[in-house]
Amino acid sequence: MKNNVKRSKFIVGVIGGTAIDAGFGIDALEKKGIKAIGIGISSTPKEQTKQQVLNKEQLTRVVIESIIKLEKEGINSVMIYCNSLSGAIDIESVRKNVSVSVITPLDVYKKIASTVNRIIVIAANCQSTANIERII
Repeated sequence: MKNNVKRSKFIVGVIGGTAIDAGFGIDALEKKGIKAIGIGISSTPKEQTKQQVLNKEQLTRVVIESIIKLEKEGINSVMIYCNSLSGAIDIESVRKNVSVSVITPLDVYKKIASTVNRIIVIAANCQSTANIERII
């Protein structure tokens, strides 16, 4: 889906498992001087966990719809700021259905795994840990 929104400056869309997660991502980017706007896809951490273990296709659709909403607000790229959400969706389907680039923590782990001797991971749930272990 291509978007013809005029983008006058670089804005990163942040998708979090909750609004708090998205807010942490926005804060991290803005401390680096990068403008960001975000969306949390769940109201509470409990709802987030339930969404992530029950229906991968539905959750993937929610993420795609959230990115499309952010595209209409003028974002240039998306950062999914949530380990467990990154592993719970079909990221290739997401990338095929949006017009901006999408990066996840799993992309970063994959990139650095062969360049470091030790990686310490703090994960919110076992799904996060399992996905990170699989990538590494």
